[in-house]
Formats: sequence, C-alpha cells, structure tokens
Amino acid sequence: SIAVKNLFFNVPARRNFLKRDSVELSHIEEIFKRVALINHNIEYTFHHNGRLLYDLKAGSFLERINQIQGQNSRERFFPVEESTEIVSIRGYVAKPEYARKSRGDQYLFVNNRFIKHPMLNAAVEKAYTDLIPERYYPNYFLHLRVDPSRIDINIHPTKTEVKFVDESALFAILRASVKRSIGQFSLATELQFDPIEEVNFGPAPAGYVPQQPQVHYNPDYNPFVSTANHSAAGTKDSRTSAGSPAPVEKRKESKWTSFFDLKSKPQTELQGNQTSLPGTSVHPPVPTPCLQVTCSHIVSSMPSGLLVVDQQAAHERVLYERLMNKQAHTHGQQLLFPVSCQFSPADAEMFGELLIDLKEQGFEIGSIGQTTYVVSATPPDIKESELQQLFNQLLMDYRGALVQKFVDRRQHLCRSLARQMSVKAGTVLQQAEMQQLVADLFCCQVPGTSPSGKKTMVILQPEKLL
Repeated sequence: SIAVKNLFFNVPARRNFLKRDSVELSHIEEIFKRVALINHNIEYTFHHNGRLLYDLKAGSFLERINQIQGQNSRERFFPVEESTEIVSIRGYVAKPEYARKSRGDQYLFVNNRFIKHPMLNAAVEKAYTDLIPERYYPNYFLHLRVDPSRIDINIHPTKTEVKFVDESALFAILRASVKRSIGQFSLATELQFDPIEEVNFGPAPAGYVPQQPQVHYNPDYNPFVSTANHSAAGTKDSRTSAGSPAPVEKRKESKWTSFFDLKSKPQTELQGNQTSLPGTSVHPPVPTPCLQVTCSHIVSSMPSGLLVVDQQAAHERVLYERLMNKQAHTHGQQLLFPVSCQFSPADAEMFGELLIDLKEQGFEIGSIGQTTYVVSATPPDIKESELQQLFNQLLMDYRGALVQKFVDRRQHLCRSLARQMSVKAGTVLQQAEMQQLVADLFCCQVPGTSPSGKKTMVILQPEKLL
C-alpha cells in the first residue's frame, strides 16, 4: 500500500513549482501504469481525492492492457512472440489503423522494468514503415528478457535508461518480430466464390438479333441557363434587364462560405473591408482564377505580382479568427447519433476543465461515468469519426500549454481547433473554394501569418519571376 501525504510540509516553497492538479495527476497515473502493466498478476486499486479511478484485477498481460486502455481494446492489438539466444520478446502491438499522433501509449519493459530506449522505439516504428501516415506513432506493450550480465542499468539515477551490449542485434530482432506479427495477423480480403445468381453464358437462340443500343439526350439543354429559365421557356428573355445578370440561386453551404455572396456585394463595400498586408500597400485582389499546385498551394495573379498561398496555413488563420470572434454559447449542429469518447481517468478530469470553452464553440458534451463523454452536437465541418482523435490531440496540446505560465486558455483552444479543422495538404480544392479561401484570408486581421507563426502567402514581383 503506497500513500503520499504532506509531501511538502517541510519545504512549502516547492508547491509553487507544481503544475495544475490534473497535470500532476497524469504524471502519477503514468507511474502507476508502468508498475501495474508489467505486474499483471497483482491486483491494484487507485484512488484520487476519494474517487476510485482504477480497480485492476489480476490476470494476463492482455487482460491488464484491456483494463487500463478501456473495454474492447484487446481487438486493437496483434501478439508478438519471439525467442532467441540474445533476447526473448512477448507483448502486443497496435494495428496500423489505430496509430496516433502522440507517443502516449508506448511501453517497453526489460526484465520486468520499464525503460526508455530511443533505438528500440525506432525499431518498432520502422516495422510500421509504409503502413501508417507520416508523423503517426503506433502503440505497443512489449516485454523483453535479456541476460542481466549484458545490460548496464547505471546510466541514469531513475534507472529508466539502460545500455545493451548487443544493441544492433536487438534492433534487428525487435523490428523483424514486430513486422512479422503485423503481416501474420493482418486480415486478408475475403473473396466470395459463390455468387447468389448464376449468369447464363449459353449460346443465343436461333434467329436472335441483338438490339442496337441507343443514346437519348435533350437537344434543347443549355448548361448556362438555370433550371428556372428552362421551366419558363417561351418567355422573351430569361434575364432581368439589359446588362444585369439573373439573380444567383442560393447555393448549398459547405465548409467554405459562399463565394458568390461575396462576389454579389457592391465593390465599394468590399473595398471598405479590405486589409493591407503587413508592411505593404497591397489590397485584397479581385477574385481571379486560381491554380492548385501539388495539392498544397494556391497560385493566383494580382496587379502587383504572383500570389502563392499555403492552403493549410491560410485556412488555419481564417478558422482561428472565426472561432475567436464567435459569440458565447454558439449553437452547434445536432448529430443524428451521439458519439461516445473514452479517456483515461487523468485525461477525463482534464477534459472536464475544457467543457465550458468547448460549449462556447458549439459542442454539446455530457458525461457518462468517470471516463466517458457523449457528444450530441458539434460545430460544422467536424467529422464524427474524427472526434476521438480531435479530443486526444486537444488534450495533448492543452497539457503542453499548462506548462507555460500566463496562457490564455480560450485563445489556445481556438488555435488548436483551427489547426485540426483546417484543410490539410494533399486535399484537392475546387475553383470556388480556392477563390473563397483567398478572399477570406485577405479579410483577416493578420492575413500574413497563421496562428502558429507560419507564413500564409508570398507575393512574387514580376521582375523576380525570371
């Protein structure tokens, strides 16, 4: 039984160097996991402020992982087993589709002791080459048994950093074992060789003449005339007056604000909302045709030169200022089926601190139990399947922000949401979307840089093009 009480009774000044309670709880929870995972044959309970966070029963290694990670987590892992003269390996690695953007759940044990070893971590990640996206990391729980005489544990006072005599051999064996496990237990595509209906390939009857296919089309169809004008055929003119185009129909709103609404505004009104680039006298350009290069940059012409826009950084700036300018308690879009998200006890307590700020951005979130939250409404442009990943990344960013002092929580939340909701590099954009993104960028207060400080655009002068 381990209890910590009155830790800073004799040195109260050290309390000033502690972080928030949720951050310190996550540190304690991490130490608890390291001990409980490898000693899975021992029953553990973890209480915090009178609340029971963990009640772990004795069982196998996989059962202990399932108890800590949450229900049905055993379906996410492949077993790894290997035995050689140098090392004996057993444990579990996550399926490639469950890779995450953080290194949170990566546990490596040697002789029943948790260790940190960059070379062995790289061996596991190398086994996932070409299986997971870039900057994604797999989760794994691996236990290695090595001859103690071939390990040096006196590298660091915490004994978490060790030195192996056969590091190169361990690297190769571990990478090969994980790679073989992924290939061996991956599910292959199921082929059905028994069709429901049989196709008759017999000979055609005597005297059968196949019918020649025909093409049907409307010779009066005009793609440049709206449907309303087609229904009003026979009228003298489908336009309102000479020189004035027909009113533009209301188009379906997507993740981009309607470009045609901006285009229909008077030119004087647009000029009144123009914002110059920092350090220049360049004003927002009149919407011109855009070109997407490598699915990551937008190129357009301006009177002062050639405009090159980073689509992800630009969209991040636009979303950030929209989120910051939202009024309190903005109503989100109701979900047809609520989505449940699960967290660890420490993350769940930290997530509870963000509920008020998330509600102001249009989220409607309720709690079920201690570690499960149900989302019933979200802001537009957020996919239901990405909610768990969005919240995990949000918590990771928030945990890093708590380390810094004098951080505006709402500002940091909007910056994190804008970064995750922004259109990513590699996304193909339509012409209207690119034009609207450029127009929205020039309407921002700080159009030249993204919230993270990255440049959003570059204007190339004509004399510097060649």
